[in-house]
Formats: sequence, structure tokens, C-alpha cells
Amino acid sequence: MSKKAKEVVEAAPKFAQPWQGLLVFGTVILIAYLAFDWFFSPVTGFFTKMVQANAFVLYQFFNTYTTTQFPGTLGTLGIIFALNNPQEMTLYPLGYILNWVSYFVLCIVWFITIAVLARPFTPPKSRIGKQPYLGLIFVVISMVVAFIMWYVLAIVLKWQAEDITLLGTIGFAVFPVWATLFMYWPFIPKRPQTHAIIRGAVFAVIAWVIAFLIRYIALAKMQTGSIVTVYSQMYASSLNGNALFLMGIPLTTITPTEPWDFVASIFFAIIVGNTIMATIAPFPNMSQPKRGAINWIIAIIIGLIMWGILAETVAPTTVGVLVAYPSWTGVNSLPYLGILPVPETVHANITAYLTFPLVILLFGSLTFTMWPWAKWGIKGNVAFVVFTFIIATIIYYVIMVNPGYAASITGANQIPSASGLQSLYLDTWLQGLQTSFIPGGAPFAELIMWDYLVEAVAFEGVGVETGFNIMFAWLVTVVIFWLLIGEGFEHWPFK
Repeated sequence: MSKKAKEVVEAAPKFAQPWQGLLVFGTVILIAYLAFDWFFSPVTGFFTKMVQANAFVLYQFFNTYTTTQFPGTLGTLGIIFALNNPQEMTLYPLGYILNWVSYFVLCIVWFITIAVLARPFTPPKSRIGKQPYLGLIFVVISMVVAFIMWYVLAIVLKWQAEDITLLGTIGFAVFPVWATLFMYWPFIPKRPQTHAIIRGAVFAVIAWVIAFLIRYIALAKMQTGSIVTVYSQMYASSLNGNALFLMGIPLTTITPTEPWDFVASIFFAIIVGNTIMATIAPFPNMSQPKRGAINWIIAIIIGLIMWGILAETVAPTTVGVLVAYPSWTGVNSLPYLGILPVPETVHANITAYLTFPLVILLFGSLTFTMWPWAKWGIKGNVAFVVFTFIIATIIYYVIMVNPGYAASITGANQIPSASGLQSLYLDTWLQGLQTSFIPGGAPFAELIMWDYLVEAVAFEGVGVETGFNIMFAWLVTVVIFWLLIGEGFEHWPFK
């Protein structure tokens, strides 16, 4: 075979769309889920071992941090705080879910920097510029540089995981704009001969300056409450008779990551707005930077409108807080448990919903190369965006709301049994049975059985809540990262 014929054969796609897209999509989901299962599973993953260590320490803490009237009644809350609280982590202060979220969001930003803005080793003049070597280089460099940055911020500078995640989210909203909306202006077309690495370095410096500046403004001006004192009260308890006095902090927010979620949800909405405008790609005949600036302004407006609508629909919710009252029997050793419904605005719900249309938009525009919508031009692009939000809403409702498959898909439904929480509330049930056989023990047995029911509802809720959090965190970090890596491999080996 001649050299020319060989080049033609190599350039011909092995699979046409949509088969190529389906193969890449399946591969990305498989790799992302394996990464989740091996490292991040709430039951068997590597990071779960860190949670177990925290649970032991916090169990001992809660067992002693009670009044002499009720010794040992709060020890079980240590397990729940170890799963949900990113701030009260004695052995691993970066948190459980948030630690890998903060790392992978930096991986996404650095992949965009290296593979999209700089794109070294192209065109493929040697083996290093061909697949799969080029894709492997993108993977390794992105993950190594992201880890170095994560290590400096988290370990050296002692940033909290929420703060790193916020910085990465802002970066995700800024970095792709140079390629997707401004089309590499001003280097293209003004200085097309500029080396790609130099071009990417300039874009990266400008984008990081913008990201750090926005983060500073967001932390100083936009967040409500105190970053130091706001921590999770999701499953807090109080034995002093005042149900609203949760763990000694009156009316403290009961969501783990507020107020960071407030700011992050705004910029995540802008990310989706940017992606919508990059997908529709209007004003094709308009010159840069006018076209990019107009599209960026429209993207921000779209993002803020979406955020405002979702802030009034999915963000307001009611959270059940496990509380303890003095016993109605007058016996102080038997507290009366209850679940206090507390209205709360959970801005993470905005991010959770927008995760689904963002992933579908990226898969459609990148993995499937806008098949079959591209044949209809801008009208097809608009139709695809509308279709995306319809499908995303259905998937969000099925996975996150009803029947809510997030807990089973992530394995979080196994938390009550695997962690021992189930054994704890079943032990309360056994105590109630035993007390019922004691002469005069019926009132006490009735109270114990009531406490068993409340504990069962509260502790089983751990799996649902954790599954919800892990699902959207996994989609928006691990899945999107490997989706972009698939673009770094240029759909190899299916192309």
C-alpha cells in the first residue's frame, strides 16, 4: 500500500455517527463508573476508609460530648457527620465527597488549558502527536498538574475543599470561553503563527487571574453568613429541650456546603449558558471579538435567568433534622426523638439539576458531533438545546426525585447496613421488645419503639441524601472529565 493510500485509509472513520458516538459514550461512562467504584464508592471505595476513620473519632467525641443525664446517646451521630460534614473532619479535614470533587474540577480546568487552549504536539509530525499517545499525554499532564495545584492549595495553603471547588467552578466558566466563544481571538486571525503553547499560556494566565479575582469578590461580597462557623447540621441533635438549638448553634444552616453552593450555583448556571451559546453558535458572519463578547453576554444572561427560575423552584426545600426532646414519660434517661422539618434554600439543588443538561449538551456537541441536528444548521442547534432540557428534566426527576435511583446507582443505599447504622436502630427496636416484657414497662417500651421508628427514617435518609450528592458530583466532575478526555483522544479507537 502506498503512503498516500495508507493516509486515506487511516483518515477514514471506522464508525459513522451515531455508532461512533455511542461507542465513545459507553466507554466514557464505563471508565467514569469504574473510577467511582474503585475510589469513591460510599461503601467500598478507597476514600470510604478515611470516612470510617473519621467515624470512629467522631463516635468517641459524641459519646462524651453529652450531659451526664444522657451519657452515650449521641455517639451514632459521629457516623453521619463523617459522611456529610466537610468541616468537622478530624482526621481528614478536606472532607469525603468534596475532596475528590475539588481535585477533578481542577483536572477539567487543566485539561481545557492543555488540550484545548495550548494543544501541544500538534499537528502530528511524529508518533508523539498521534493517537493514543497524544490522548495519554493530555490525561497524564492534566491530572499531574491538577494534583500539584490541589496539593499546594489544600495541603500547603490549607484551603478547604469547598473553596477549591468554587475556584475550579469559576475557572470552568472562564477557561473554555477563549476557544468556544472567542475562537482563539486575538491570536486567530491576527497572529496565527504564534506557537500553540505560548497562546495557551497567555490564555491560561488571563483566565486564572480572572478566576482568582472573581473568587475573591465572591467570598468577600457575595456569600452570606460566616465561612468559619457555617457547618453541617444536617443530622444534628439537641438534648436541652429546645429543638431549634442544634448542637449549641442556634438556627445554623443545615446544609453542608452553604454558602459556597450559593456562589458555585451561579457560576455553574453561567457554564451551562456558555455551553448553550457555544452549541447554538449564532452570528456566524460577525467578526471577533464582537461576536464572542455578544455571545458571552447572552450566555451570562441566560445563566442568570436559569438560576433565578431554579432558585424559586428546585432550591427551596424542607430538610428533616434529627432532634431529641425530654421524655414525655418524665424519665430523663429515655429521650423522645423527633424529626424536625426545617425549611431551607439549598442552592446545591440548582447545580444538581443543571448537571444533567450540561452533560447531555457536551455529549451531543462533542461525542456525537451534533448528529443529527447539524444538518438543520442553527435551527437544528436550537432544537437540540430544547430537546436537551426536556430529556434532562425527565432524567433528573427519575434519578433524583421519583423513584430516585441515585442512591442505588451510587451504592449509597447500602450505607445504613454497611456502616452499622441499621444495626444501631434495630438494637433500639430490640430494647423496646425487651422492655415490653418487664412489668410496668409498657410506657417505656412504647417510647423506645417510637425512637426506633424515628432513627430508622433518619438513618435510612443518610443513603438517599448521600446518593443525591454523589450522583451530581460524579456527573459534573468525573464524567465530564472523561468526556473531555475522549475528545483529547479524538474518539480513538473508534474513529
